[in-house]
Amino acid sequence: MRCLIRIPTDTRWRTPRGRNGKRYAVEPFQLTAALETRVYRLARPTVQNTARPFVWVDAWIPEDRRSGIPVLDDAWVRAGVYRTRAFIDDNKKTLAPFLESGLDEMEVGD
Repeated sequence: MRCLIRIPTDTRWRTPRGRNGKRYAVEPFQLTAALETRVYRLARPTVQNTARPFVWVDAWIPEDRRSGIPVLDDAWVRAGVYRTRAFIDDNKKTLAPFLESGLDEMEVGD
């Protein structure tokens, strides 16, 4: 099964300013890129985002796209497989059988 996912490409830091011009604590943010790739596992989240619903997927990430993801990130499931979100509005036809089945988790092949 193939899905469109978003993966981090770079992590940057910013220090936002308040109304009075003072800087607040440094906070990280990630730049992301869209990638269509093979998915091995689908899972429903325990708490769903009402603004943009998603499902958790274990997706294979090509080697040339892995540079933006930290090596020690907990989302790495096994070598080359990364756990991330697949938004339902981007993958309506692909995720339809899983969403209609009512299952909480589905293995879609290895």
